[in-house]
Amino acid sequence: MVRKMRASFQVLAPLLARQHEAKVSLPGGCAIGARPVELHLMALEAMGAKIDLAEGYVTATAPGGLTGAQIVFPFVSVGATETAMMAATLAKGVTRIVNAAREPEISDLGNLLNAMGAKVSGLGSGEITVEGVAGLHGTEYRVMPDRIEAGTYAIAAAIAGGEVELLGASQETIASLLALLATPRQASAGCASSAADSRNHASAHAASPDHNVCQASERRTSGRRPGAMASTRRYASADSALRSAKPSTRATSISRSSSSGRCARSGS
Repeated sequence: MVRKMRASFQVLAPLLARQHEAKVSLPGGCAIGARPVELHLMALEAMGAKIDLAEGYVTATAPGGLTGAQIVFPFVSVGATETAMMAATLAKGVTRIVNAAREPEISDLGNLLNAMGAKVSGLGSGEITVEGVAGLHGTEYRVMPDRIEAGTYAIAAAIAGGEVELLGASQETIASLLALLATPRQASAGCASSAADSRNHASAHAASPDHNVCQASERRTSGRRPGAMASTRRYASADSALRSAKPSTRATSISRSSSSGRCARSGS
């Protein structure tokens, strides 16, 4: 599965933290180009893991368990931040993740880990602290709605006309997009945006395919299952624009030797 779906590479850190060893295929399935996993592996090595790469697989071992460390990423990475957070939950001591990603998904993962007994703080900031615990427990948790999918459908309504209804969508996570859709660009084109007190329903509406006018709003829903997505009345596909993050100017405490291929860290 990891070969076909990149996100499944995220099983590496939990397996390593809990079982002290894991063998996972290098990820595939990424249609937007090469996205190396070196930062993931460097973070694990900083916590004491031994990493071996052979025949398309990553084998990670930590016979004595992982140990807390200071991890300073040279640039922001959502996936690597998630890997470091999950590995650190069961590591001995405290782990500080500097230049951490600040996306809502990071906060959502941290909230889930805390609900399971982890001690994660600093969510939403550039520095996340994880105090290792002896074990986690089960919990019931509602995962946040996909903001990229919600935004894509909202844009589709603005482009193609018609109406799109998204159940479970959160205005908070796509507020900047809704504000952009509501900003007039020229005299003949504009938008109106409004929101009610509920954040579990969002809709986007365009007057007609012939007019660049859209309306984005949220209203309270009742008797509908949160997280479910209603079928769209009209559907249009839209290309998504990729954002490239600027490299951080902070010094990194993780470095890789080109000669040995191993990772060294200067810690606290």
